This record gives sequence, structure tokens and C-alpha cells, in this order.
Amino acid sequence: MVKTVFVRIAVVCLMIAGIAPRVFAADTVTLSLSGNSESFNLVAGNASNSGSSNITATTTWSLLPPCTASVYAYFASASTALTDGAGHNIPSSAFDISDNGGASAALTNTIVFGGANAGLQLENLNVGPANKNSSVTDAMTFNINLSGLPQLPAGTYTGSLFMQSQGACNGNNNITNSGAQTIAVTATLPESLTISLSSHAVTFSLKAGSATNAGSTSITASSAWVMKPSRTAVGLYAYFSSAPAALTDGFGDNIPSSAFFISNNGGASTALTTTVAFGAASAGLRLANVAITSANENSSRTDAMAFNINLSGGTLPQLPAGTYTGTLNIQAQATP
Repeated sequence: MVKTVFVRIAVVCLMIAGIAPRVFAADTVTLSLSGNSESFNLVAGNASNSGSSNITATTTWSLLPPCTASVYAYFASASTALTDGAGHNIPSSAFDISDNGGASAALTNTIVFGGANAGLQLENLNVGPANKNSSVTDAMTFNINLSGLPQLPAGTYTGSLFMQSQGACNGNNNITNSGAQTIAVTATLPESLTISLSSHAVTFSLKAGSATNAGSTSITASSAWVMKPSRTAVGLYAYFSSAPAALTDGFGDNIPSSAFFISNNGGASTALTTTVAFGAASAGLRLANVAITSANENSSRTDAMAFNINLSGGTLPQLPAGTYTGTLNIQAQATP
């Protein structure tokens, strides 16, 4: 009898579960600018000196949240944000940025980039799943406030304003910085020299042959200047356009400049007989000469002038009656 034997072989198939690795793209942060230069025409002591243009910074990121995305503006130095190269500086505290139409703020904070107390954070955004691949724009307007720098001398001040963004993820354990973008800043404070007078007329009631004929009023000249460091002096001058005919009656009778005297700031009364930088020969008087130093490159002074006409000399005792008129000029000059 033939027996048929069935052998049941259990075939065990072992399935090895494969775990596919997850690949994460590297975090990225980039920043671009709509412009790379900004210029200013400064007015001495003025709080409002606006930049020539607006500049927009665009920050784009791809981050694995939770993260924060920040945008910063900064200088390398707080004390010398802008410099003329001759030891005169505009600090970062005088440089203001208005971001997206907001209030202007000075660059006075210590941030993750740049010099201490030389920065400003423009953005600090939370990044989650909904905005992990996104961007932000910062439209910036600029101002330089010179109200705290009233003695700043004339010159061209230059510096570099840096813009940079940062993504911070995983509790700040994963930091991604954009490249730093540079805005070249040029601020020009031009030289100026001005004079204003407290009055533009003085009259005299003359007495024939008298040495004392005082003017009806004293006049104060107020001078103000903003000079480059290379200047050596500011001079103030009084002069006529003619020495023999400083004042005339129009009929050939004249009062010369040598008979016209000025006492400046209570000093001795002096005739206009010097050849000065302006006017006719021997028809002027230097009222003041101020040496320019680092302490007064941006400064001012006042000169109170009292006047007298001396009719006692030469042929003036025989001066006929009449009305004598003329123009006394007051002018300042910076040297060299």
C-alpha cells in the first residue's frame, strides 16, 4: 500500500519595512534693495534734512517653523556713522529712518549686527506654517537731525548704512543670515556766511566845523558762518565806494570817508581810511577779524556800531549847508 505523505512547508516571508528618509531644504534668507545710495543737502543746526530718495528693502525667506524673521539697519560705528575724514563726524544717533510710513527712529540700539548703539530693528515677524515661504518689504525714508550738532563744520560727510535680515529657528539654535547690503550715504553741509543788520538807515544833524556829530542810532551787524576746517579767518568790513565822496550833496560838495567814524562794540572811534577787501582804496575799515579754529568753524558774532561825522578837519569847516547822502556797506569775508 502506497502511502502518500504530504509535507506542508510553511514559507515565512519576512517583510522588512523601509523607512524613507525625510529631506529638508536648508533655511534661506535673502535681502535686496531698490537703491544703493542716498544723498543729503544739509542745513546747519536744522532738525529736518531729508534724504534725496526712498529705498525699499525686500526680505524673502524659506524657513522651517517655528521661527522669527527680522530686518535690521545699522552702521559699523555709533560715533562715526558719517565722517568728513578730518575728525568731524555725524553719529548714528542723528540718523533717522521712517519705515513704511511710521515714526522716524534713530539708529541707537545694539542689535545682532554692527557697532554697539548703532542699529535699528525694522521687522520682527513670527514665522509659522502659513508663512514659512514668504517675504516682507520695508519702504524707508531717511533724515539727518543736526539740532544736536550746531557746531558741525561745512564739509562732505560719507558713510555706509548696512541692511541685513536674519531668520532664527528652533529656539534660536538655527540662525540664518542674509548677506549685508550697503547703502552709500553722502551728506553735504555747504559753507555759508551771512550778515543781517538791525537797521538800514542812520541820520546825522550836522553842526558846521564840529568834531562831534553822532548818528541817530547805533546799528548791530549779526554775522553767522559755517566754514570748512581749512578756513583761517572771517573778517568783517565797513566801506564806501569812494574815499573823497563818501557822502555828497549832488552839487560837488562832499564828505570824505576820512571824516566818517565808527566805534565798534564800544571801542575807539576810527575813520574809514583803510584799503580793505571791498570798496574803494582808502575808504574802508576792518571791524573784526575772527581766527577760525576747531572751536568756531560753525559760529556767529555781533558787532554794535556807533557812528560819528567829524567836520573839523581840512576844508570841512567851510562845508556848505545841504543834505549829504551816501551808502555805507557792511560785508564779511572768509579766508583763504
